[in-house]
Amino acid sequence: MNKTSIKIVIFLMIFAHGIYTFKQSYEIGFSVTPSLPYTVFLINKKNLNFKKNDLIVFKYPGENIYNFKTNEQFVKVAICLPGDLLHVNDNLEYFCNGKKIGIAAKEDSQGKLLKHFYYSGQVPQGKYFVIGTHPKSWDSKYWGFVEHSSILATAVGIF
Repeated sequence: MNKTSIKIVIFLMIFAHGIYTFKQSYEIGFSVTPSLPYTVFLINKKNLNFKKNDLIVFKYPGENIYNFKTNEQFVKVAICLPGDLLHVNDNLEYFCNGKKIGIAAKEDSQGKLLKHFYYSGQVPQGKYFVIGTHPKSWDSKYWGFVEHSSILATAVGIF
């Protein structure tokens, strides 16, 4: 083997190792719904430290409905965290610590009445209220809290 071939082999080995190391901590995720302003995400599987308004990846806790399957991976905004005060009024407006965070639709696009998550009080430890930014986002307004044990990663919207 000549010097150029050795350099190419070394480069390829380093490149392959870099990809392997990257995949241990990160992956690229895609969204097929308009619930967030991003369609591509960088998912950080090693970082579970997040704060209010960060994107989190979790196992969907709701029923198999609207082509969503229980335990399917979802990405939403962690908007109301343990210890925060969550309130829902009779107009299906949701508030976290007094700040309006969303309003739930009364029916789906076919006119079928939707079930809603009603809760007023302090968000319990180990539970999170999550939302999408689109008004028709399928989120905690309909299926409730996400358990801490269901959170898989954090995410950053790329585009």
